[in-house]
Amino acid sequence: MSFAAQANGVSQYYHAMVCDARVSFILELLSDSRRQSLDLDQLSISCNLSPSRVRHLFKQHVGTTPHRHFKNIKLARAMDLSQHSFYTVKQIASFVGFSDLSHFVRDYKLRFGKTPTETRRQYLCGDP
Repeated sequence: MSFAAQANGVSQYYHAMVCDARVSFILELLSDSRRQSLDLDQLSISCNLSPSRVRHLFKQHVGTTPHRHFKNIKLARAMDLSQHSFYTVKQIASFVGFSDLSHFVRDYKLRFGKTPTETRRQYLCGDP
């Protein structure tokens, strides 16, 4: 199972565990694969809450902030693309919504402990 599928499974897990329909709706919006950026004001309008209330409810039910959750979704997509495509790291960063390549690689390495190139090399060579 790819990491992106696992991340989607985690989102589905949170979605099933969340009692607040507004937070479930936000999780659904954040999981949209076409979304490249997070506009908290737009999310808050979508569920008729203030941005601060969205942050509070989201953290209460999911355990992290909407921004961090969204970044993890984007990084999971990037890992999946690193393993299952031959796009360059720069293309992958752009596809998942990072405009700065060095920022992307830094965040990716912080999240997974290796760079996208190392991920690809390990996946293609079968190294652990």
